[in-house]
Amino acid sequence: MRRELSDHLGKLEFQIRLTPSRLGRVDPRTGGSVETPDGRAAIRVSAGAAYAPARLLAAAETLPGAPNLPLVRGPYAFHPLGLAFDRPVRISFRSPSVERPEQLGVYRWEAPKRRWVFEDDERETGRIEADVRFLAPFALLRDAVAPRVTGTSPTAHARVPRLQRILVTIEDAGSGVDAQ
Repeated sequence: MRRELSDHLGKLEFQIRLTPSRLGRVDPRTGGSVETPDGRAAIRVSAGAAYAPARLLAAAETLPGAPNLPLVRGPYAFHPLGLAFDRPVRISFRSPSVERPEQLGVYRWEAPKRRWVFEDDERETGRIEADVRFLAPFALLRDAVAPRVTGTSPTAHARVPRLQRILVTIEDAGSGVDAQ
């Protein structure tokens, strides 16, 4: 929708973009939830997690993907941004039908650094979920690039009298390295 305003200083033209959104409520005693307008993501707040009653809003968001981390679902903004909880709340995405679903994970947009941060990739029947402590934009991203070993100590083929420790430097842009 385009609008034009004018006054004695001249004309100003601007564009308003209406984004579909969905409202929900949360109460400290009963919890609550809100689902995105397309039904592909939701936040569930358990009883006792909210500090005070609040209205929640879920809407599609326009944010970039990242190198080697393409967007698969979302991003979706859950408002009020930054609303904190006493206990973790569950962000849940419907699993898309894709090859290699194990590469998918829930990521949070970290606005000050303009980057996606991996939250989790718990699998429930038909869903990929993460526990979070505050509202933010979230998305389902694909991490298809394996971590890289960029340094070791001692170096390869080094002669050491008795090995006391090994240091390994690993570089990763996505979900990180776990114990496996």
